[in-house]
Amino acid sequence: MRKTVIITGSKQGLGKYLASVLNDDYNLILCDRDYSGLSEYSFSVELPCNVSNKEEVETTVKAGLDKFGRIDVLINNAGLMLFDKFEDIKEEDLDAMYNVNVKGTLFFSQAVLPIMKKQKGGYIINIGSTRGITGAPTKGAYAMTKFGVRALAETIFAENKDYGIKTTTICPGRLEKDLVTYQDIANTVNYLLSLGPQAHIKEIIIGGKL
Repeated sequence: MRKTVIITGSKQGLGKYLASVLNDDYNLILCDRDYSGLSEYSFSVELPCNVSNKEEVETTVKAGLDKFGRIDVLINNAGLMLFDKFEDIKEEDLDAMYNVNVKGTLFFSQAVLPIMKKQKGGYIINIGSTRGITGAPTKGAYAMTKFGVRALAETIFAENKDYGIKTTTICPGRLEKDLVTYQDIANTVNYLLSLGPQAHIKEIIIGGKL
C-alpha cells in the first residue's frame, strides 16, 4: 500500500527537495499558497493553501484525503524567518512568523489528527531549528516561534501516542552557514519513516551551534 505524505511550503527550497525525494515511494499532497495547477509528479497533487488560514488548511487536507483515501505523514515545513535585535522586534514581524511557524503547524496537525487516529497510526514531522533550542542574537522572535513548534510536537505525542501517532522535530542549523544540506534533512526524514511503530525520536539536531 502506497502511503500518503503532506508537505507544506513545498513549492521551493527544502519542501520542493523533499517532494522530489519522497515522490518515488509515496503519494504526495503538496501545499503552498502560490500553487495553481497539477503537480509534475505522478503520484501527487498540488493544492494552494495559506497555512495560517485554518479554513484553507481544513479544505486542503480534505481534498488530499478525498484523492488518496488516507494521510499517513505530515511534514510541517512551511516557515518564515525574520531578523532583528531584541529591542527592535516589530510586532508585525512577530505576528507574521507566529502565523506561519506556529499557527500553520497547529492548524495542519489539528486537521490530520482525526484521520490518523481513525487509521490507528501516523507521523507528524516538524521542520524546526536549532534556534528552537537556544536563542541567538537578532533571532529572538524567530526562536520564540520555533520553541513553540517543539512544544506542539511534544504535546501532540503525549496526547495521541496510544493511537500509534508519532512526532519528531528536526532541528537544523542554517542551511548555508552551517553547511547543512537538503540531503541531510531528506536522509533524516527517510530514516524516521523507516523506523518501526514502537520507535520514537522526539527531536534530531542537524548541524548548527547550540
